[in-house]
Amino acid sequence: MNAVRKDSSSMLSIVFAVCAATILVPPLRYSLRGLVWNERFYLLMPTSYWLKLLKDGDSRYRKWAACSLGKLGPEPGVVAALTAALKDKHWHVHCCAATSLGQIGPAAKEAFPVLVETLKSADAYTGNIILKALERIDPDAVSRQGLQREAAAR
Repeated sequence: MNAVRKDSSSMLSIVFAVCAATILVPPLRYSLRGLVWNERFYLLMPTSYWLKLLKDGDSRYRKWAACSLGKLGPEPGVVAALTAALKDKHWHVHCCAATSLGQIGPAAKEAFPVLVETLKSADAYTGNIILKALERIDPDAVSRQGLQREAAAR
């Protein structure tokens, strides 16, 4: 009888430690959430982790998240978050966001008008990145709107 109590109390302490670690350690918390909500993972982290990281105060983390989200594909919230990141004040972040939208391809069609708007005020290098993304999203619309000539004229 005493051995059964000792086993159950040690098992309970193990369960408590795992639960506490999951709550207190953000990567574990996000991984558990990703498993529960059936999210896609990239570099062992779920979509929700990358979406939160895209709003971080450090531009290095926002850049990393913007680059990583393109590899997850058209998961819920990804295209909208990357579209918002096109307006980031740091050049690297909005270039990575444009590249990731291009990686997502036709599923990122809702970002097309914002990319076109961003293209109008972009420098030549950024313009080429945005143009490549636009071509991967909808090549017919790019040729119909004459965006190739506009980017080449810079």
